[in-house]
Amino acid sequence: MTTGRRTRVRSGAVTALAVAAAIAAGAGVSAHRLDEYLQATRLDIRPDGVRLALELTPGAAVADAIVTRIDRDGDHLFSPAEQRAYASDVVASLNVVVDGTPVALQLETSTFPALETFRRGDGTIRLQVRGSSEAVASGRHHLSFMNGHASRESVYMANALVPEVAGIVIGMQRHSPDQRQLSLDYDVGRPSSTRTSSLVMAGCVAAVLLVRAARGRVFRLSPSRR
Repeated sequence: MTTGRRTRVRSGAVTALAVAAAIAAGAGVSAHRLDEYLQATRLDIRPDGVRLALELTPGAAVADAIVTRIDRDGDHLFSPAEQRAYASDVVASLNVVVDGTPVALQLETSTFPALETFRRGDGTIRLQVRGSSEAVASGRHHLSFMNGHASRESVYMANALVPEVAGIVIGMQRHSPDQRQLSLDYDVGRPSSTRTSSLVMAGCVAAVLLVRAARGRVFRLSPSRR
């Protein structure tokens, strides 16, 4: 292949990637319609539970209805108390179950945009939720998630992140048609062997020292060696 042909091929590939990126960006924008309340949830599965990151973005056509639910005293401000109350309502509408046992969810942090930004459909509520449970044993486990908040006007997205903790492998994610529900299986490997190996090595060293000490004592006490 000549240099000129290589340049044309490379240029064509770059153009194709740019077009694909533009189409993807356009699809992402059009996916959030003005008359929908987009609720996106990302799940981070860990040995001791799950962390949830939620982003709630209303379109301009439904924003007033959501504002009314948050701004309970009608003063056109999202007070800290109103923010906590609404965030708590959202968390109460979530359901996480691991191996048939419900996981207790607790709100950790929340951020709200300015009311006018929210009303224009440009603002996003962000919540960080912690779900604590007893550490699961090694092997396969099943997790299910459901978001039941504001179901009349909402569209949903839910996906599990690639675990940051080594030893957890997530299988195929299964969504309900409306994306409100997510279920998946995941495997938990044995705990990291680093600490275990260190303990075993320390035990072996101690055993060797004890054996050497015992042999030295026998050697000193043996009549034949006196």
